[in-house]
Amino acid sequence: FLNSYQAATAALEKVSGVLEEEPTVPDPTDAVDLWTARGHVAFEDVTFGYADDRVILPHFSLDIPAGQTIALVGTTGAGKSTL
Repeated sequence: FLNSYQAATAALEKVSGVLEEEPTVPDPTDAVDLWTARGHVAFEDVTFGYADDRVILPHFSLDIPAGQTIALVGTTGAGKSTL
């Protein structure tokens, strides 16, 4: 236990040192403002499968407004990567 604790403490000190570093790259003086996202991403009644007998996304619909942050959560094989 003591060895693990000492190793974890040393690792934490290294990580803390990195996180406390000040940036060395200056902010550009001629930076351009980013454009504002418009529109949306939409899927309407999409059905997908890698084989005819294995449908992964049956009748899937989703509308994501511009600028919206979403999370895809599901079990292995649920279709997160496919989406």
